[in-house]
Amino acid sequence: MIYETVKRVLAALDAQGAADHDDWSELMPASLAVLEGSYRELRNANRDLIDYSELATQAAYVFRYVLGHADFVYDFLKHSRNATGKPLFDAEEIWVTSVGGGPGSELLGLLQYLSEDHGEPDVSKIVYTIVDKEANWQHVVELLVDEVETNIEIELHFQICDISSAALPVAVTLKDEELVIMSFFISEVCELPEKNRVIKNLDGLLATMKPDAFLLYNDSDAYSFYMFLNNRIRGATKFDQIIDINAEYKTDTPVYDGIMEEYVDQYDYRPKLSSKAVTKLLRRTK
Repeated sequence: MIYETVKRVLAALDAQGAADHDDWSELMPASLAVLEGSYRELRNANRDLIDYSELATQAAYVFRYVLGHADFVYDFLKHSRNATGKPLFDAEEIWVTSVGGGPGSELLGLLQYLSEDHGEPDVSKIVYTIVDKEANWQHVVELLVDEVETNIEIELHFQICDISSAALPVAVTLKDEELVIMSFFISEVCELPEKNRVIKNLDGLLATMKPDAFLLYNDSDAYSFYMFLNNRIRGATKFDQIIDINAEYKTDTPVYDGIMEEYVDQYDYRPKLSSKAVTKLLRRTK
C-alpha cells in the first residue's frame, strides 16, 4: 500500500509540475539538494527555514521522504501493539491528529497498519486532522487520500497553524483524539528563534489531550530534539512513557518502477529509507 500510493501521488505531482513549469527537470534536483542541505542545519537557530509552498519542493519531499516516514510509523505501531499486548484502539471510528503532518506520511503508515490483522477493532472510519503552517500541503494530502486504496472512510481536516505564533487558534485542540503523532516535527521547531512561543504553544496543546490518548513521537536521534520533547511532556504533565526506543530504522528497498524509477535514474537520488531515530509512545493519564 505505502509504496504504490507514494508512486501514484508523485506521478500526479510530476505531471502537474511538468505542465506548469518548462524547467521542471531542473527544479527537481535543486529542490532535492535544498531539502538535503536544510535538514543538516536543523540545530542552527539562524538557518533559512524550508519553504514547502512550492510544488517542486513538495514533489521532492514526497519522493525522498514519505515512503520511509510512513513505513517508520507503520513499523512502530506494530511494535507498540506487540509490546503492550493489547489493541491501540477500541472503536470503529478513531480520531487522529498529526502535528506538522504536511503531506500525510503518518496517515499512510496508519492505514497500512490498520489494513493488516493486528488484533485491532474493525476500524471503518478515521477522523484525521493535520495541523501544519503550510497551507499548500493540503492539496498533497488530499491527493494521497484520493490515491490510497483502502476501505476505511477518511474524514480529512487540515488546520493551518504556526506553532511559533504568539498564540494558537482556539480551534486547534487535541481533546477528541485517540492518537496524536509528531513525526519529524520537533526537529523543525525546537531551535527556532521563537522557541519560547513554541514551548508555550506545545505545552498548552498537549495539555488538551484526553486521558488514555496516545502520543507517538518519532524524530532523528539528536539530544536536543528528544530532550525538548521530554521537557514538553513534563510541561504538560500527566503522561506515562510506555515505549522509548533509540535505534536505526531501515525500510526494505522496493524494486523501483514507474515514476520512482524515473526519478532515481534522472536525479541520482533515492528515497531515504533509514534513519537513526528516537521513537516514543506515551499515554495521557487521568
